[in-house]
Amino acid sequence: MQQPFVITSYNKKKRLLTVQLKEDLNIDRLKTMYSDDLRAVFGVLMLPDPRRFSEAQRLLYWALLGDIHRWSGTSTRQLNDYFREEYAIHYFSEISIADTSDASVTEVNNLIEMVLDFMFEWNVPFPRSYEILPKHEQFYHYQCCKHRKCVICGQSGADIHHLQAVGNRKRSQVDHRKFPLTSLCRKHHNEAHNMGVTQFVNKYQIHPVYLNGADLVRIGVMNMSKIKKFNENGEQ
Repeated sequence: MQQPFVITSYNKKKRLLTVQLKEDLNIDRLKTMYSDDLRAVFGVLMLPDPRRFSEAQRLLYWALLGDIHRWSGTSTRQLNDYFREEYAIHYFSEISIADTSDASVTEVNNLIEMVLDFMFEWNVPFPRSYEILPKHEQFYHYQCCKHRKCVICGQSGADIHHLQAVGNRKRSQVDHRKFPLTSLCRKHHNEAHNMGVTQFVNKYQIHPVYLNGADLVRIGVMNMSKIKKFNENGEQ
């Protein structure tokens, strides 16, 4: 059941959103659906992105496919068909970045994220597209941490770097889920220590991310027993 509306106000403290419906709400249908108990009505707010995708997004998408082609030998046309099909399966919607397409910025970002996720997962080198990667976007920094690639130069086997001091505690005593992280190769890791956090972050436009327990276990920063112990201590 869809209901068009416009937002009239929002109370951030109370997380209270007030809307003006653009057409009458079919209360009788709602009562039928929820057995006359309107307090049980649950909905999900969908806010479509009105912005059409940009030429920069299109160039990045094809540059990424070009790098996968050079790595795998698969044609960019086949790769385009593959990722568009994966997008349709994941988002239940078709997408195109042709001139006649009206896909939004958000939709094409989601498509690009799927391609990047594939490249990070399979360790695909991206020498041609690296310079135009959206390094300012948190997704890129998250993927670099998740796959231990340097956010600055793309080198594999990077260190997970804390941008907030953890004090004198041993790493095994730190709940890394609570600290902002980035991923740096040894060269840039040393530069961060020598330069200082603020200057380093400003120089390279670092956007730290928080990793969940599963990701931290996957890259060997934490283990499940430590996470369980931290969770138990937090509940006390």
